Order: sequence, then C-alpha cells, then structure tokens
Amino acid sequence: MDTLLRLPWNSTTTFVIIGAAIATAGVVALQAQKPKVCESCKGLGAFKCFVCDGSGTLKLPKQRKVEKCKTCKGLGKTRCRPCKGSGYIKEYIG
Repeated sequence: MDTLLRLPWNSTTTFVIIGAAIATAGVVALQAQKPKVCESCKGLGAFKCFVCDGSGTLKLPKQRKVEKCKTCKGLGKTRCRPCKGSGYIKEYIG
C-alpha cells in the first residue's frame, strides 16, 4: 500500500510547475484578443438605413401618410453585423 503513495519525483515541485504553466496560459489567452476598428463600418457601429435612406420615415403615396421605417425602427441607421454595433472586432494574435 505504501508504494502506491510514492511518486518518482518531488510532488511539490510538480505542482508549482503545473500551476505556473496554467497561470502563463491565462496571460497568453488574455493577450491573444486585441480590439481592432471594424473595417465594414469604420468604427461607427452602424450604417445609414438602405430602406428609408437615413430619414427614419417612409412616405406611403397610396395612403398619403408618412410612416416610421420598420427596418431601422425610425432611427435612420442599422447596426453593423460584423462588429454587432460596437465599432470594434476582436483580432486574434497568433
């Protein structure tokens, strides 16, 4: 039974080495993502709405009234999809 508990190396040193490797891997993982300005929207996070041309409203000639644009919800702009509206994308450093 005593032979099962013995390790061929110093167990304290092994745990220190493993712990240092895990800590180092965590730092490398944090440095691997660097925010970069989105090339699609140039950092704005949105585009002018293509349906209402940025006005936020639509003129309906048959009903003779102005209605809020359903695509942009009256804001006149739509969110950039690649950066999800933040203006930045994550760049992974290899």
